[in-house]
Amino acid sequence: PVPWAALALAAAACVPTLDPETGRIEALRVVAVQAEPPEARPGEAVVLTAQVADAAGPRPDAAPSWILCASRKPLSEPGPVDPACLASRARTLSAGAGESVSVVVPSNACSLFGPDPTPPSPGAPPGRPVDPDPTGGYYQPVVVRAPEGDVAVYGLRVRCPVPGLTLAQQQALRDASPPNRNPRLAGVSIGNALRVGTPATVEVRWPRCDEGTPCDGAERYAVFDPISREVRPARENLRVSLLVTAGSLEPVTLAPPADAETATFTFTPEAPGRASVFVTLRDDRGGVAVERLDVDVAP
Repeated sequence: PVPWAALALAAAACVPTLDPETGRIEALRVVAVQAEPPEARPGEAVVLTAQVADAAGPRPDAAPSWILCASRKPLSEPGPVDPACLASRARTLSAGAGESVSVVVPSNACSLFGPDPTPPSPGAPPGRPVDPDPTGGYYQPVVVRAPEGDVAVYGLRVRCPVPGLTLAQQQALRDASPPNRNPRLAGVSIGNALRVGTPATVEVRWPRCDEGTPCDGAERYAVFDPISREVRPARENLRVSLLVTAGSLEPVTLAPPADAETATFTFTPEAPGRASVFVTLRDDRGGVAVERLDVDVAP
C-alpha cells in the first residue's frame, strides 16, 4: 500500500504554489494539516486544523473549505485516493470552512476505507477489504481547498478492528497500541544575524522516547503481522519538512534514524526583510506537529 498518510499531504494544485527543489512557497497553499486526536474510531470527533500561507507569510484570513470524501478508489487506481475526490462528481460530506473544523469520523469509514466488508452496490468497485498500511492504519480522505485554488488531500487515520485475531492477540494489540497522539517539537533554532546569500543552520528538535513510556517523539506501538500471524513490536518513523516564504532550503525533507532527536537543514536567505520558516514533524501513523519561525534578514 502507498504510505500516503505518512506524507500527510498530497498536493493537487492547479498552479505551482511551491518550488519543490528549494521548499519556497510561491503562492497561497495549504502548508500542513493536523488532526487532534491524530487517529479515531468511526463515530468519534476530530478537530482538523490547517496552516495556510503564501509568499508573504501566514494567511489566517484565507480559511480553507473541508470535505470528507466518501468515494472509494477503484482497484485499478495507482494513486493514494480516488481522483473523483478532487472533482465535483465525488460522493462527499461537507465539513464546513475555517482554519479549524470539527468532524465526526463516518460510521462506514472502516467498510469504505478499511478491513470491513463493503456492501455490494451497482457501479461500485469490488467489495474487497482495504489492506492496511505498514503501520496497520486505514485512512479517510479529507480534501482541503484554499480560497485561491490550492488543493491538498489529507489522510485522517481511522482506528478499525483488525480481523482474524485471537482474543489474546486482540488484548496484546490493545495493550501495546494505545491511540496515537501527535508528536511535539521541542524546539527550532536558526543562526543569528541572518544575511542575504549567507547559509544558516536550522536545527529541529523533538523529545526522546524511552521504551515503555508515553512520549511525544517516535512512539513504540504494536502491529499485527499478516504473514506470521503474530503481534509484533514496532516504532514510528518520523519525517521533518521545512518550507520558507523567501530563500532556499537544503534539504527540504529529512527522514532521520529512529533513535535521532534532531535534524538540521541549511537555509539560505535570498532577499532582505521578514521571512517565515514552517517546520512540520510527522510520524507515520497520522501524527503531525507544526511550528512557524519568523526571522529578519539583513541585506
